[in-house]
Amino acid sequence: MITDDSIDISNMVILVIDDSPLDRKLISKVLERQNFKVFSAGSGEEGISMIESVKPDLILLDIMMEGMDGLETCAHLKEMPECQNVAIIFVTGKTDSDTILQAFSEGASDYITKPYRIKEALARIETHLKVRSLLQQHTTFIKALTQANTEKSKFLGIASHDLKNPLISINGLSGFLATGKFGSLSATQAEMVSSIYEASEAMLALVNDLFDVALIETGQLNVEIDEVDLRSVVKTSVNLYRVTAENKNISIEFVEKEVPDKVRCDKRQVRRVMDNLLSNAIKFSEPGTTITVILESDRNWVFFRVADEGPGIPEDEFDKLFQSFSKTSVKPTGGETSTGLGLNICKKVMQAHGGKIYAENLPDQGAQFSVQLQKTALS
Repeated sequence: MITDDSIDISNMVILVIDDSPLDRKLISKVLERQNFKVFSAGSGEEGISMIESVKPDLILLDIMMEGMDGLETCAHLKEMPECQNVAIIFVTGKTDSDTILQAFSEGASDYITKPYRIKEALARIETHLKVRSLLQQHTTFIKALTQANTEKSKFLGIASHDLKNPLISINGLSGFLATGKFGSLSATQAEMVSSIYEASEAMLALVNDLFDVALIETGQLNVEIDEVDLRSVVKTSVNLYRVTAENKNISIEFVEKEVPDKVRCDKRQVRRVMDNLLSNAIKFSEPGTTITVILESDRNWVFFRVADEGPGIPEDEFDKLFQSFSKTSVKPTGGETSTGLGLNICKKVMQAHGGKIYAENLPDQGAQFSVQLQKTALS
């Protein structure tokens, strides 16, 4: 835990800009005795010219100066990238509210009155320097975390890529063995092959999701926008997942309303979102229920919605839906596995499209996930 006393501000750099040689010398001596590095300038123009070489942590700036006064100098300083996070403390003999307010409007962080009250001046200076030090520590910490996260994402990408091919082989070969094309299997062997197939399929789904997450977090999620027949994309996904649904005695109903002939989106990525929503609906639906897929549009958006008749989403768990590795307390009805990554990937895909994905509980029973894409029909 960082305490006020543990923040080291010694050797921090202070630039004094004042056209009074006596005042510059006085405050400089006081600051140097506190182990600060002090530089001074006799005019606003000189102070501005020193910024790049001095790189101050704090600036003491006299308001009343010949030529460019303190207010004008402050305005110039705040336009410089090097001074964006540097506290500027005005030094003034004028304490009327109008002057002080004008100083703050120009970007001042604080003010000190002349003649100097040394203890008060040092207290104000030290406070701003401690804030500066904490900000620098915070920035360094964030950079380190960002770098570590980038390295983690790269590792995930490499690991999932290298694991993918052998898993595909295991999954495919176990699937072939289960068909009996390589010879009949005993009941025990068939059960073992089935276990291998199911385990490899679950691992392959996880590896694919991890690979997608790595691409997203390293900024490599490429969205290739094209003119897409969204109606065809949704129908293809529905037809594919009807087979999976029928294995659980679940039916899928497709409701098509008026939509544009073409929508500008990434066909492959949108199909991924559709597949994920249908797969989830099947996982959490009971046998004998119906999943409804709706394709419709309004004036500005095209929507595809997936509604089920499952238990719905607990009201206090909506915030978990689109987070990485996060799952609600609702369990799949057929013992299916879930990585907790699919909906997070869907959210990132839709953000890349400038669209949205959201969920809601239906009035009677079940939940509905809706995806909206910008309506950009082409002639």
